[in-house]
Amino acid sequence: MAEFCKFLEHGLQYDNNTVNFTVRPCCFFTKDYKIDALKNVPEQYRKYKSAWKKENLNETCKVCIDHEKSGMESYRQASFNIVPEDASAVSMLTVAINKECNLACPQCDSNYSSLWYRENLRNGIKESPEIMSYHVDNHKGKITEKFISLFDETDFDNLKYIKFGGGEPLMTDTHLTVLDKIKNPASVELQYTSNFSIMPSAKTLEKWSNFKNVKWMASIDGTGDQFSLLRWPHTWEKLEKICDRAVAETPDNVTFGIEHTLNMLNIFHFDKLEKWYLTKFCKGHAHRRGVLSLHNVFGKLRLSEVPMSLKNVIIEKYGEEHKITKILNSQFKADDYSTSVGYMDLLDKQRNTNWRSTFAEIESHYG
Repeated sequence: MAEFCKFLEHGLQYDNNTVNFTVRPCCFFTKDYKIDALKNVPEQYRKYKSAWKKENLNETCKVCIDHEKSGMESYRQASFNIVPEDASAVSMLTVAINKECNLACPQCDSNYSSLWYRENLRNGIKESPEIMSYHVDNHKGKITEKFISLFDETDFDNLKYIKFGGGEPLMTDTHLTVLDKIKNPASVELQYTSNFSIMPSAKTLEKWSNFKNVKWMASIDGTGDQFSLLRWPHTWEKLEKICDRAVAETPDNVTFGIEHTLNMLNIFHFDKLEKWYLTKFCKGHAHRRGVLSLHNVFGKLRLSEVPMSLKNVIIEKYGEEHKITKILNSQFKADDYSTSVGYMDLLDKQRNTNWRSTFAEIESHYG
């Protein structure tokens, strides 16, 4: 029987996203397993690794299955390129560092962003006890200290690929703790999913230069004012400046890609981002331009809420065989969008933004 996914055997993700740390084979696996940092970590990992192989993969790996149905390359498919044929141990490590983030994107929440947590407090929105406990303890450094202890129990000798996420992974030095443990950096690839709001520290750039290559992926969900609204309070002007600095100031082994999250507002405008990516992103340094990767939003502003009238307009614009049409068709349900519209109207009042004028071309489809 053919192997379903290399990450089930050779992948490991550490999540610092709750008071109790969790592990799973990759970032898209829908079930996680709690780790006690004060007990034998390798023993816990081996037990959970045996368990996740026995899960219903049609459910736990649904994200990858859906990506493949819509014509996108899935993480499952990518595993066969990332994990070496002769791998005998964990080759791919993913580290969700913490919730520290300087953005409060509409499609996100306080589960992944410390700014969202502070915004909710400012607006009188009550958080769950678990979320409050996490952010208070993490601010004091208690959680990061325990999280770092996990790395003392991790076998880094066979790693070939390390992926960092957050929050915003470059806001803290936790990722450097991992890099310091790599004995053979020249044979290890790194990937960072980042909001491109800050430049890496001098120490980070020095570390990066020792690795096989570094993929610095920018979370960009639109261009111009649409980007500024969907990645609030980041701005398009600042993003373009960071992009220029990134190319000029990073080692030559660093390449740059885009992680584009499709939602009910920006899917119509994908062509604008694609044009900018091909003509402006890494301009003059095309050899350092990586992939433009597409993802479906998992929480708010889901593609399932795109109304039929807008779906027809999108198909007319892109054609039946375009990847955007295929992705939309795979997610389309014509779900009620009134809650999402009300949510965006509320954010406009709180942030002095205006989603209706920013997305004027499609606003009428949402009533």
